[in-house]
Order: sequence, then C-alpha cells, then structure tokens
Amino acid sequence: EKMGKDLKGNELGSGYRQRKDGFYEYRYTNTYGKRISVIGKTMQQCRGKVRFELKKDLERKPISKSSLKIEDVFEKWYRVYSQSKVKACTRRVYKGTYEKYIKPLYGKMKVKNCTYLQCTEMYVNFKQSVKPSALEKILALMSSMFEMLELDGVVTKNFFKTFDYPKRSKSK
Repeated sequence: EKMGKDLKGNELGSGYRQRKDGFYEYRYTNTYGKRISVIGKTMQQCRGKVRFELKKDLERKPISKSSLKIEDVFEKWYRVYSQSKVKACTRRVYKGTYEKYIKPLYGKMKVKNCTYLQCTEMYVNFKQSVKPSALEKILALMSSMFEMLELDGVVTKNFFKTFDYPKRSKSK
C-alpha cells in the first residue's frame, strides 16, 4: 500500500494525499465497490470526515451484491421499504403476487445475475404465462424492489422500470 504525501513530501498515511490546491484528500472503495473521495481543508478535517464516511459505510451492513437473492430482497422490501411506500392492502396483494409468481421461479436467483438481458427474459416469461393484471402487479413489485436496491447502491440500474405495462382492455 502506497503512502500518500503532502506538498512538502511528508508521509500522510495510506490513502491520503495533499492536492495541488492545498486541500487534503482520502480515497477509498466502499463496500459496494464505489470509489469515494473525501476532501478537507486540514488533515484533521479530512480525517474526521473519513471516520464519518467509514462509520456510515459500516452501518449500512451491506448484503454483498454476490450473495443477495431475490427472496432476500423481497423480505427486506416487505419488512422495511414498503412500510413507507405502500398501503397495507396493497402490500398484502404484493405478498401474494410474490409468493405465487416470483418466488417459485426466481426466489433463489442472485441479484448479481439480474442483468438487463435476464430481467428482460423474466418479463417475457411472465408476459407469456400470466394474465395482464398479474403481469402489472409483478412489474410494479419488481420495480419497487429494484428501486430500493438502486437507492441503496446495490444495483446501478432498475431495469424493471424500462418495461411496458400490459395494455388494459377497456370493458364497456
């Protein structure tokens, strides 16, 4: 690990450096694989900010991108995220939708395998095998689950937002 130096050539410690403008910077990769840069006017200020960032990172208790399965995502979505986003009756409908359609086919699937192509395949499979009303619920649920993952930095994009909802046939 290379030691960073200040402008006078003094060692600052691993990950730290002093920029040409005199500010101190610390760079690291967080638990989600995202590069983070912390900047402070003084070395003390920079170290304080770094402690804060690292503490915040630890508190997030990430379920690593690799081990996270769709069933884990639903569980967390249902227990936490949906509480503030969805009415109780809708949550019950979504739970039924998850248990009936998503869990049997994709519950054990890892989130890291949810590429655009894989999500498209899931969408096409459902489109061909379920009623439009069920497809609508499946899409809404998956989209909400992946929105939660996106906000948490676990996935970079919510592919379920890109799919078309089924056309409702107007009943007269």
